Amino acid sequence: MKKNDTSIEIKIENTLLELNIPYQKQIHISNKTVCNFFIKPNIIIYADGDYWHSLPDVVVRDIKINDFLYKNGYNVYRFSETEINTNLKSIKYKLNNEINKRKISI
Repeated sequence: MKKNDTSIEIKIENTLLELNIPYQKQIHISNKTVCNFFIKPNIIIYADGDYWHSLPDVVVRDIKINDFLYKNGYNVYRFSETEINTNLKSIKYKLNNEINKRKISI
């Protein structure tokens, strides 16, 4: 188990706090994955470091995990390190829209 949040996880967490979106951190999902952030009832967020998540084996693993999660009713958001560091405003917009869409449908 890791000890500290990465800088990109901190940026996503601060965005969730700013948007007043309740979340849980480092949640195990079906013994298949640990997501960085989970928003009830079914939103999963990953903050993917550019180096590790560009390795061929990890790319394949991420695709399989995403497929499993989608098939089990989760909405998955993977944000790359570059995207988080250069376009946090777009991420904030995506997350805010997802939450607002969910509120409308309730």
